[in-house]
Amino acid sequence: MTVIECRVRLSLSRSQKSVRKFNSRLADLYQNKLKVDSAINEELLKMLRARQLCYKRALLDKKEQNYMSMIGEKEGIIENLQDDIQKLQKLSSECRGAYESQVNRDKSLEKNFKKDFPDMPALVLEQLSKMYKKRPKIHQRIQTSVALVSELSRCSVSGEKPIFLLAECLDYLKGLDNLDSFSNASPNTSEEIWAILCRVRRLKVESELKMKALSLEVTEADATVNVFQKKMIKNKEMLTSLQGELRVVRNEKLNLIHNLQIQLVMKQGLVEISIQGSISDFDDAILINRVCVDRMNETIKKAGQRKLRTMHETTNFRRGILCKEWEHKKLRMEIEDLKEHLHTLEGIKVTKDIQMYLRRQAQGLPQDKTTSLEKELQLLREVRMKPYEKSHGSSPGMPLSNSMQLLSFALSFSGVDVWSGLGVGVARAKGVGVRSGLGVAVAGTKGVGVESGRKGYKGVGIEVQGAREQEMRFGIGRGAVLDGSSTEREEPDATDSVKVALAGASA
Repeated sequence: MTVIECRVRLSLSRSQKSVRKFNSRLADLYQNKLKVDSAINEELLKMLRARQLCYKRALLDKKEQNYMSMIGEKEGIIENLQDDIQKLQKLSSECRGAYESQVNRDKSLEKNFKKDFPDMPALVLEQLSKMYKKRPKIHQRIQTSVALVSELSRCSVSGEKPIFLLAECLDYLKGLDNLDSFSNASPNTSEEIWAILCRVRRLKVESELKMKALSLEVTEADATVNVFQKKMIKNKEMLTSLQGELRVVRNEKLNLIHNLQIQLVMKQGLVEISIQGSISDFDDAILINRVCVDRMNETIKKAGQRKLRTMHETTNFRRGILCKEWEHKKLRMEIEDLKEHLHTLEGIKVTKDIQMYLRRQAQGLPQDKTTSLEKELQLLREVRMKPYEKSHGSSPGMPLSNSMQLLSFALSFSGVDVWSGLGVGVARAKGVGVRSGLGVAVAGTKGVGVESGRKGYKGVGIEVQGAREQEMRFGIGRGAVLDGSSTEREEPDATDSVKVALAGASA
């Protein structure tokens, strides 16, 4: 290589190096320019947001002032209306008082009518009363004006006829004059009495017209008060609505003051809302950290697990309460059952024959009185069955009717020393079927079975079975079945049976 080539290469490398440095500086300058532009845009955005905030505050201040001025006007109107209503109510009460006093005066005139005609026969007084009650017909147009009625009442006594009165009023006054004419008087009435009658009648007409005028005044006063009250109610409703709108404006102002907006530059990937490039995208958004969201989700999951666990515990606790209530109810029923059983046991009577039978059975002696007992049972069966056979007939398979009302006992004794060397007890009898017959079932040391006694069919039967514990059961029943293998009691199929079961063990 020549010297020239070396110099060319050296100059090329230097130029390339300088170009690279220039490009890097240019890139850094461009980055700085972007950052400066971003900062300028951010500041411009802050300024625009501040201007928007100030504009909103100014609008809200203006609205608040307008509402306050309107509220002040409405309050002034309401105060004036209240004053007017109070004055009108006072005037209305005065009119009502005047009306009541006029009514009292009118009643006094009615009462003093007979006093104006003393020593007058009853027939003449009755005719004068009829004439006293006569009135000319008044037009409906007159009854609607207080001024016309008042003027008419004044003219009815004074006799004046002003020109400004209506034609109907003049006709009414003419009618009064016609009534005052002496030609309308009865034959047995003098001119003096007629003059007194006309004067009293005109006073009565004046009182009635005054009452009418006062009643119209009271009605108009009440109507005026009602109009003003309705107007006041309407203004109060408008005042309430204005106050509500004022509260809304003030709440908006407080939101603008308290909920300050902070402008932040966020990286991509952390925004959970759609961004359209406008500041309004963040109106309903809250800027929070992802760690806070994850922590909140974990807290919600733990709270849900605690809730489920509490619900399971509550359900189990309720089930336990229901089980305890059921057990308590069952025990109460058992207690009542045992009390009834004890009451029945206390009321049983063990005869000497039964005692002798049980004693001989326990000692293993022959039963000499078994035959006599069977005869007694047969006699008892015949006596009890005769009325039933006469009315219904007899059949082995027919159940007893409820008409044969016999008391039923099911008694239980155990381990009670009644006789010397004997323990006497009564086991609960289990009634399986009841038929029209007598049955005896005895459990002892020797076994002899009789079908009719065990099934309880018609007839007398004795069943003797060997027992390991030497239990003796003796049953006397009408259609009763005794089962010594069960200690539970069941109700028999018929209520008109008598059954006794005794069980004892040798001491």
